[in-house]
Order: sequence, then structure tokens, then C-alpha cells
Amino acid sequence: MFESFTAANLSHTSFQPAAGDAHLTTLSRADFENAIQEITKWDGYAETPLHELKARLCRKLFA
Repeated sequence: MFESFTAANLSHTSFQPAAGDAHLTTLSRADFENAIQEITKWDGYAETPLHELKARLCRKLFA
């Protein structure tokens, strides 16, 4: 099952984020709502379809 990963080099480094709490403060909820309203008006805008991959992954892993 894991033959594809024989050459993989996996590691993890723990560190403090340099951005601080930017992920919490960059956009307020109101700013986010305004962005959605603006973006959905763009010419050619279309929602990105989401696909269920779980069944496809299971078939691949256990085939």
C-alpha cells in the first residue's frame, strides 16, 4: 500500500507563527461578507465545485 512513499522524506518542525494572530484579525466577518458580495459579481465568476473524494481514495488505497 505504501510503495509509492518509499522515497518520501517526512518531517515536522514546530515553531511559533510569525504572523501572530493575523489569521484571526485579517478580515472581520463583515469584511468577509463584503468580499463574498464583491467576488460573486465578477464577470465569469463561478463557484468551484466540491467533490467527494473519500470513496475514490478508498478504492485507490485498497485496490
